Amino acid sequence: MLSYILKRLFKSIVVIFFISIVSFFAIRLAPGNPILTVLGTIGNSPEKVESLKQEMGLDQSLIIQYLDWIGGVLQGDLGQSLISNKPVIDIILARLPASVELILVSVVIGLLFAIPMGIMASARPGKLLDKSLSVFSVFGMSIPVFWLGLLMILLFSINLQWLPASGYIGWSEDPIQHMKLLVMPAISLGIFEAAVYFRFVRNGMLDILGEPYIETAYAKGLSPFKIYFKHGFRNTFLTLITVLGLEIGTLISGTVIVEQVFSWTGIGWLVLNSVITRDYTLLQGTILLVSVAVVAINFLLVLLYTVLDPRIKTDMTKGGS
Repeated sequence: MLSYILKRLFKSIVVIFFISIVSFFAIRLAPGNPILTVLGTIGNSPEKVESLKQEMGLDQSLIIQYLDWIGGVLQGDLGQSLISNKPVIDIILARLPASVELILVSVVIGLLFAIPMGIMASARPGKLLDKSLSVFSVFGMSIPVFWLGLLMILLFSINLQWLPASGYIGWSEDPIQHMKLLVMPAISLGIFEAAVYFRFVRNGMLDILGEPYIETAYAKGLSPFKIYFKHGFRNTFLTLITVLGLEIGTLISGTVIVEQVFSWTGIGWLVLNSVITRDYTLLQGTILLVSVAVVAINFLLVLLYTVLDPRIKTDMTKGGS
């Protein structure tokens, strides 16, 4: 068990290290210049450009820049923003709660829809309800998140005037307005997640309901509720855990679009603005922290999966990975 955890941990560290290299050099090789962003395009002199270049450390080779940056990262320092000159970690931590809240709420919305829908569809496969819910799943996975967000703004903000169109207000400032601003971006992401989870719940339930022990449960006269939820979904939930881990990356990429549409100033909003301003250190620091979060969540979900599924635990004791 311990050797399995150490192997997974080592692989996770290697992945993060590889991501740091790729993201650093990809960002530096992209077109654009943060110096022009700081100084502006009018009135620049070669002396000012060269002076600021040295001040930012951009006069060094890419290898030296990476070694300096990764050395600081290993000491807990992600550097200073090239544009605002503020610590990168402080900027990220200020935006992180908004994205975490958006992701968690959208996951909850997705599960609240997907679990009962998946169970109901598996109870009568091939029937009208199953086909209707399957169509919804295809629709939810196919429709662009930004397009759905724009439709919601048009309907609920402009036409009905029920909700504010965009913006972000902290929970501590105005809880009611905060919740109103959260509704549409969370539902935009939640519908896509519901469509994804639904397919796995439905297919997992269909596999489980064909097992002999389910037939035994029917023979014992157990209620459909106990058969579907206690015996069926309990085992399907193991697969759903894996899907949740895999969807974390998709959710984070989805927040980049949703946060721009709704002006929800979280990590996604921060990433796109860093790209626009060519703020190298802020962008690479954000990508690194997001990558660490995704890898860590997947690592923890794997450990949780081994705890919930005794078969995997047995394989690990035999030396399997």
